[in-house]
Amino acid sequence: MNRERAQELLPIIQAFADGKQIQYRNRPEAEFSDISKPSFVDDSEYRIAPEPMEIWTVQNKMNDQTLQTVIEDPDDWDNNFIKRKFREVTDE
Repeated sequence: MNRERAQELLPIIQAFADGKQIQYRNRPEAEFSDISKPSFVDDSEYRIAPEPMEIWTVQNKMNDQTLQTVIEDPDDWDNNFIKRKFREVTDE
């Protein structure tokens, strides 16, 4: 492994040490797959597994108007709104 490859893998190795899921593929046209014990060999490509996206929808109880928005704290919306959380499914 050369220094450039070490720099490329450093954030991925750190993420693995922090408990994040790592994925790899052996060819550019292949899909990424989860790996539990990565060896970080030079002939494979590695990445931190993407986190599923989460969004909230809020619906006004008075007029049924639905708004789709990304918010950090659903408690920012008062009780006149119905709040629903959706999480992206990343498995095929």
